[in-house]
Amino acid sequence: MTPLLVSSILIIGFTVLTYFFNKITHWKICFVCAGVSLTWLTLSFLILLGLVFATDYLILVALLLGGTVVGIVYQGEKKFKVMRSFTPKMVVLIIGFVLAHLLLTNMNWLTLIAATFILIPLGYLFFLKSPQATAGTENSETIRDLEDKMKECC
Repeated sequence: MTPLLVSSILIIGFTVLTYFFNKITHWKICFVCAGVSLTWLTLSFLILLGLVFATDYLILVALLLGGTVVGIVYQGEKKFKVMRSFTPKMVVLIIGFVLAHLLLTNMNWLTLIAATFILIPLGYLFFLKSPQATAGTENSETIRDLEDKMKECC
């Protein structure tokens, strides 16, 4: 199979698994974010095992890593007020791309394990919400939207 087809199947598979996981548990995980992140982690793992060629899959891992970095910035903006301004977003974006570059240019078991241990707390912090934590967020999001519209207006 072509690398793009394998990657697409993995993304769809992990996304669907996460979607159904959300249905049977009390956690709410961004299933698209999980699909993308689990795909680049899996592809990196397969590269290190020698089951797929880095020359075929590294560009796809890079694209998916970039998606994860942008997703972290986007989720941070939604979750933390401080992340709504330009500077914190850019700091997180640059740090994320530097870390992604380090993983890609120095791919080995240590960097993959380090990336996983960085991703787990970030995933919990930015992407994982329990029902208790999301109670009332619709109301606060509406208020935040109104505040943003008022700032744009005046």
